[in-house]
Amino acid sequence: MRSIEAGNGGAGVIGGAGGSVNTVTVAGDIGDYSAAFGFTPTGMGGLSSGIRGDGVGNARNGLVSNITADRIAAIVAGGGYQNADAVSSISLIHTNSIGADINGNGVFDFIKSPTPPHVLFNAADGDIPIDGLVVVAAGGINGVTAPILELIQVV
Repeated sequence: MRSIEAGNGGAGVIGGAGGSVNTVTVAGDIGDYSAAFGFTPTGMGGLSSGIRGDGVGNARNGLVSNITADRIAAIVAGGGYQNADAVSSISLIHTNSIGADINGNGVFDFIKSPTPPHVLFNAADGDIPIDGLVVVAAGGINGVTAPILELIQVV
């Protein structure tokens, strides 16, 4: 299965909450382990909760919980990898690994922006992921024991 995606929250005077991905069991992988990161018809896929809708209020991005699969390629909200695409919380994930390592080198690979000079992945600097990653709100990951290739916790 390439991806499981929840809907985004509605826009309005008060923004709607992003949808959540809950209680899913897949016999096999979630995501395409031969494609680069992305939630397009030919991209890697994975799990994507919905992002909150535009507007005021306390609505949050969706959460991901109670998922069982052999492997999960990526976990984000809204199919992106910026700070605004952080899943509110991730819990009770039963899998062998999280984060597709396309070339199998055990390192999170990405296309690095030429400026400013840096080594670690930083979406705000214009870096683009190739491998799968997890973007979650700080402190929002619980009950996950599988190794994660690249974990970004957003404050």
